[in-house]
Amino acid sequence: MSHLRSLIDLLNMEANKSFITLMIEFWQPVTMTFQFTDFEITPTLDEISQITKFTISWQSTLGPTH
Repeated sequence: MSHLRSLIDLLNMEANKSFITLMIEFWQPVTMTFQFTDFEITPTLDEISQITKFTISWQSTLGPTH
């Protein structure tokens, strides 16, 4: 279960509800991107890690290798 450590750590994070509410307006589920007037973006795990100051363990993200 150690491969789930990073996911379990997410439960301890406090969400910025105002930011999430704002960003939902731009989310396009078909393309899995945020679409704005002039561009669209898909944040990577590395970018999310930098924004949230949440350390992602790449080993645990990949899951078990057996």
